[in-house]
Amino acid sequence: MPQPPSAGRPAEPSAPVSERVAARTDELVASVPDLNTTQPLPEAPWFEQGARWSVRQVILQVIAETAQHAGHADIIREALDGQKTMG
Repeated sequence: MPQPPSAGRPAEPSAPVSERVAARTDELVASVPDLNTTQPLPEAPWFEQGARWSVRQVILQVIAETAQHAGHADIIREALDGQKTMG
């Protein structure tokens, strides 16, 4: 597991963890016979009562959330190390 960076030491790459997660995600998606299969959502104030999501909706939500939060992490990283990845 990567260790957080300390003064003078760069962060360790997290690619091995990401690669394992990607491989497991691929396995899970491949194991679903139909991406339109639905599952009831848990009771929560942010879900409509009795709502159901398809596997496809869940995958798209995970992609959207990952993209949004990866952007947040990049902003924090840029503030810490001063390096820009784009522009």
